Amino acid sequence: LITCLVHYYLDDDAETNRLRSDLRTFCPTIFSADDARTVQATEMIEQARNLPPGLARKELLEEAVKLLRSSVQKLKLPLICELLYEVNYVQGIADLVLARAEKDDPKMLALIAYKNRLEDSEVFAREAIMKRKEAYRCITSTLDRIMVDERSLGTGDQLNPSKDIVIRSVFDSKDELAHVAVFKWLLEHDFVNVVLQSKSPYLESFLHRRVEEGGSSRSLDLLWRFHERSGDHRKATDLLFELAQRETDKLSIDRRVAYLSQAAMCARSASSEADPGSNIHDLIVEIGDKLDVAQVQLATKLVLTRLLSLKP
Repeated sequence: LITCLVHYYLDDDAETNRLRSDLRTFCPTIFSADDARTVQATEMIEQARNLPPGLARKELLEEAVKLLRSSVQKLKLPLICELLYEVNYVQGIADLVLARAEKDDPKMLALIAYKNRLEDSEVFAREAIMKRKEAYRCITSTLDRIMVDERSLGTGDQLNPSKDIVIRSVFDSKDELAHVAVFKWLLEHDFVNVVLQSKSPYLESFLHRRVEEGGSSRSLDLLWRFHERSGDHRKATDLLFELAQRETDKLSIDRRVAYLSQAAMCARSASSEADPGSNIHDLIVEIGDKLDVAQVQLATKLVLTRLLSLKP
């Protein structure tokens, strides 16, 4: 009933000040101070909808989000995020999601469970993880919606400020699990370079965890590229060498040569950084030997392929 009343007032372009006051006075048990702030903030968002882009609109939305943050645990977060998306204020979505995750899990039980691989063993941890996931889903849903809008407008290949704002807001935060949620979304949508360029302090541990959990070539690929970008050429060399020696039918000889060639380059860079007692020079020789063999195998494959193509 209260929700209907509020929507009636908003749809009628009427201010809800009197309504909020009366509800707080006569229905304090079902209309709390948090409810009053939420209604006020919702009204401000609706007012902003009718303002042209500019400072006044931005300040009104900032004030609305500030009010919502003070009652963030009581919010129907997906609905509020929907409203903010409609007025193109995605910064507010990110701010509220991060605030909600922190309020829902003040003891950081979800992070403790994540770091110690206890996600499925502790009841309280599972509850904290579930609440955080529900909050983060508002961010990934927003990113999904931005992608849909991009496709419908034919702007998928262009830089989208809204998407950048959401991602940057998360990466500027200290919420490691929010970083993880966005990393996963980015990788699912093949934004590999965005992940590697993120400068997130949690990226290395995220990539190591993916390698430990699955050990897929893609995860190792990401990890060596991360180390190369970070200037740790020895770690990049070791990972590339490991990739090149994997016994799998999915690794073609072409790919093996590419890994070994990249490993050789990283190893040479690592040799200039290595301590005198390092075994990097032995590793360079070993990589070179294996690269020679792989290149012979590749040349043989190319010759055989050519001969087979000439066969009547």
